[in-house]
Amino acid sequence: HKLFDEVSSTTAGFDVGGIVLVSDEWTVGVCLQEIGSKYKWDTSRIYGLNGNSTIERFPVRKKLGVSFRPAGSELLASIEVEHISTILFLRGGAEYALAEQFKLHAGIDQIGFSSAILPKPAFGFTTKSTVGPWIGHLTYSYVFEPYGPSGIHLLALALEFQ
Repeated sequence: HKLFDEVSSTTAGFDVGGIVLVSDEWTVGVCLQEIGSKYKWDTSRIYGLNGNSTIERFPVRKKLGVSFRPAGSELLASIEVEHISTILFLRGGAEYALAEQFKLHAGIDQIGFSSAILPKPAFGFTTKSTVGPWIGHLTYSYVFEPYGPSGIHLLALALEFQ
């Protein structure tokens, strides 16, 4: 990250997580993110002896998620709780496969327990196509941004080897 022309910080952090398949229908996952992540700023290149070194540690993000896919159904639903420092919020969503190659999805992020955090609803679709040894996935989502004048369009392309 770059704070100023001559003040930048490069860091490494770690994430660790796991998934447990409880049954054919239920899955539980846990994740710890930003372990050891920090910014270290040194302004002595700009201010000489008056400069200083500052370290800003990232809070560890703790997540617990549960997903449910009813047997024989094309529906997948999930909910996740996340704890960051003193903030606790939920997110949830669902995906429905209209066909093997086309899925609709919708959800809400940042469901907070105070009025300081505004929820972010989203909806979109994923389509996939096979070309030779590749499976291409195209995902589009529209996120309603509560803090900006308009929403956010997200587009992702993924290639999967067969």
